[in-house]
Formats: sequence, structure tokens, C-alpha cells
Amino acid sequence: QIRALRNKLIAMNPDGAPKTLVVTSSIRGEGKTVTAINLALAFAELEHTPVLLVDADLRSPSVERYLNLNSEPGLADVLVGRCDLPRAIRLCGIRNLAVMGAGTPLTGPSEILTAPRVQDLFDRVKERFQYVIVDTPPVLPSTDASVMAARADGTLIIVRLEHSSKTLTKEAVKNLQD
Repeated sequence: QIRALRNKLIAMNPDGAPKTLVVTSSIRGEGKTVTAINLALAFAELEHTPVLLVDADLRSPSVERYLNLNSEPGLADVLVGRCDLPRAIRLCGIRNLAVMGAGTPLTGPSEILTAPRVQDLFDRVKERFQYVIVDTPPVLPSTDASVMAARADGTLIIVRLEHSSKTLTKEAVKNLQD
């Protein structure tokens, strides 16, 4: 199913331009991080397709933990100017896949996720990667996902079968549209 989703996303990109894709959900526990990781892995299976997986869930990061990687400087450090972008991007032992973890925990992540910083980051990583998959926090508890989604080329909202609330999902979609 993940490969089918990947193929549909590729079909929606006929010119083959580098793309950023935010993966989010309405609330926690709907599978957004696992989907983001598996989608990044599916894109990385393709020849000559460098992929960057970014953990932008600065409130509850988990990409590095899922991939069994040590925490290192990452997105938060780049956005506050503590480290440069190349140092925050690292190989993870999977061909064509690089990871940028969340980085050093911050007390107020919303303040650093400003539109110009996010846009600059997306522009810079698209110079090196064909696909940038961004795992964000859920939409409803904070504005972080909305800021990232507004600057990305596309957004996937993960809905967990027989678990997700239709009302909350509609509210999340409305928040993203607004």
C-alpha cells in the first residue's frame, strides 16, 4: 500500500521536480510517523532518488528512535543557527535515504517554525534531494504542522481506520486549508 501511495505521488509530479511532502494527522496515535518513515523508505527504493526524512515534530520527536539512531543536531539546531544544514543531515545506512532528526529540544518550538525559515530550509534541501518527507506534529494540538504544510508542495493527512474521529479529521483539514 505504501508503494502504491508512492507511485500515485510520483504520478502527481509529471515534471519530476523535487518535492516536499508533510505527513501529519489530526491527533496523536494515528500512524503519521510510521507512514512518513515507510513512505521515505519506499521513495528511497527507486534508483537515483535521494530522499530526506525530516523529523519536524519538535514536541515529541520519534523518527530517530524508530530508526534506532542516536540523537544528534537536527532541525531545531539548524533553525536557531546552532549548526549548519549539512551537519544536521546524516546517512542512516539505507541507500538513497538521509535523515534530519528533530535536534536539541526547545521550550517553544512554534517560535522557530516561522514561514521564512521553513521556506528557506525547504528551498535548500530540494537542491540536494528529490523528495523531502517531513513528519510533523498532529494538526489540532499545535500550529506547527500548519506552518510546515503551508510551505510544502503537498500534505498527507493520516487517518487511522476505525480509530480516527471523522469530526477531528474534518477539523484538521479545515485548519490546514485556512
